[in-house]
Amino acid sequence: MRVAFALVVALATSGCFVTRGKGLDDVHAEAGKRGVTTVHWDQGTEADERARKRVRELLVAPVTADSAVEIALLHNRSMQAVYEELGVAQADLVEAGLLENPVLAGSVRFGNRERIYGASIAQEFLSILALPMRKRLARAEWEQAKLRVTQRVLVFAADTRAAWFDAKAAELVAEMYRQVQGASSAGAELARRQHDAGNISDLTLAIEEDLAEQAKLDVADAEAELFATRERLIRMLGVWGADIGFALAKELPALPTTEPPLEHLESVAIRRRLDLAADRRSAEIIARARRTTQFGRFIPGLTFGVEVEKEADGVVHAGPTIELGLPIFNWGQTRVARLDAQLRQAENELVASAVGVRSEVREARDRLLRSRARVDWCRTTLIPLRERIVRLTKLHHDAMLLGPFDLLRAKQDEIDAYRTAIEANHDYWLARIDLERASGGSLDLASEGDALDHHAP
Repeated sequence: MRVAFALVVALATSGCFVTRGKGLDDVHAEAGKRGVTTVHWDQGTEADERARKRVRELLVAPVTADSAVEIALLHNRSMQAVYEELGVAQADLVEAGLLENPVLAGSVRFGNRERIYGASIAQEFLSILALPMRKRLARAEWEQAKLRVTQRVLVFAADTRAAWFDAKAAELVAEMYRQVQGASSAGAELARRQHDAGNISDLTLAIEEDLAEQAKLDVADAEAELFATRERLIRMLGVWGADIGFALAKELPALPTTEPPLEHLESVAIRRRLDLAADRRSAEIIARARRTTQFGRFIPGLTFGVEVEKEADGVVHAGPTIELGLPIFNWGQTRVARLDAQLRQAENELVASAVGVRSEVREARDRLLRSRARVDWCRTTLIPLRERIVRLTKLHHDAMLLGPFDLLRAKQDEIDAYRTAIEANHDYWLARIDLERASGGSLDLASEGDALDHHAP
C-alpha cells in the first residue's frame, strides 16, 4: 500500500508545475541569431528594475534607431503581453502530461427499512495509454509557440526601426521646408518693396507671394507629418508623460559602404523565416494529432475501477469494474477525415507562404538596390549640380547679370535637392528594413553557405 501510494503521488505531482519565464532563453537565442539581442520579460525581479533604468538612460540621450528598438523591447507593454503566450503554451504542455482525475462515486439504496451503501472509484485508462502521444503533441505545440513569439519580436523590432526612420526623416524634411519658407518669405518681401518702387509688375509680385504662401502650406503639411510619425514612434516605444519629449539623433545614419551578398537571400529566407518554421510545425502537429486520434478511434472510452457495496446486514462486497465505449454510431471517421483535410490545407498553405516569401525577398531586394542608386545619384549628381548653380548664380548676381529673385530661386532649388536626398536616404533604410524582415533577420548575418535548393519552395 505504501508503494502504491507513493506511485500515485509521484504520478500526480510529476511535471505539474508551470515555471514562469520558461522558454524566454530560447526566444532570446533565436532572435539573437537574427540581429535582435534585447529580449526582456517582466518577472517581478531585480532584472525588471535594471531594464527600467536602462530605458531611462536611453531616453536621456538622443534616441537612435538601435536605441529605439532597445527601448521598445524593454518597455512596450504589448511585447510583455506577447511573452505571456509562452506561459499559456507551457501550461498546455504541462497539462498534456497529467493523468485524468479519477472519478469517485457513492450511492445509498433504500428498501424494506434497509439501507445499502455503495462507493466506487474509477480511472479512465485509454488516456494513460495515449499520454506519451499527447505529450509529444504538446511539445511540438510548445516549440511552435516559441517560434511564433520570436517572430513577433523580430517584426516588432523592424516596425520600431521603421518608425524611427519615418520620424527622423519627417523631422529633417520639415526643417528643409522651413528653410524654403524663409527664402520664399524673403523673396515675397523683396518683391513687395520693389513693386512699391515700381521696379516689378503686378504679375511678378503675385508669383512671389504665391510661392511664399505655398511654402507656408508645405511647412504645415511637413509639421503635421512630423507630429504623426513621432506619435507612431512614441507608441512603439511605449512611453508617456515627460518621456515623450525625447530627442532624436541629429542625422540619419550613413549608408553602408557596400551591401552584403544578396544573391542567395531567397533560400536564406526559407531557412531563417520563423513564421515558415511555425507553419512547418503546424503540419507536424496536425499529423501527430491524426495519429493520436487514429489510436483511440475504435475505443471511445475505457475505464477501470473498484466498487464496494455494504449491505444492511454488514456484509461487504468489493470488486473491479470496467466500462467500455462501443463504437457503434461514431467510430471516429469524421475526426480523422477532418484532420486529413486540415493536414492537406496546412501543407498547401506552407508551400504558398514559401512562394510568397521568395517574392517578398525579390521585391524588397529590388527596392533596396534602386533606393541605393537614388541616394548615390543625389550625392554625386543632384546636390553638386544644385550647389554649383547657386555659386554661379551668385557670381552672375554680383555682376548684375541676374536679379535677386534668381538667386533666391537657385537657393530654394538647392534646399529642395537636400530634401530629395533625405527622402532617398529614408527610402533606402525602409527598403533595407523590409528586406531584412523578408529574409528573416539581419542582412549582415545572412550566410551564403546555408543556402537551400533554389528550385524548391
